[in-house]
Amino acid sequence: MIAFDQNGEDWECDSYSKLPMNLGGATGGTLDDGTVIVCGGYQGFVNWFENKCYVFPPDDVNVIDLPMTIQRYIASSIVMKGNSLLITGGYSSVE
Repeated sequence: MIAFDQNGEDWECDSYSKLPMNLGGATGGTLDDGTVIVCGGYQGFVNWFENKCYVFPPDDVNVIDLPMTIQRYIASSIVMKGNSLLITGGYSSVE
């Protein structure tokens, strides 16, 4: 996973390599408390759009998965006030 900071600097995030599968086209963000959320994406080898969000709490080695109401691929997201993640657009396998 590649991450970017507000200055446009990027780095590889090895600590977030605990996703249970390889995903392409996922979206996400980092909440104010340092929690990282990765949502949606595409598993090409099984031809499946993902409907889960994977939550990486700060300083925790466990991955929490939360379902979304609809699958999303190449969606956009923004961290909102109140520590929530708004996900919009993209493709869905149920269109």
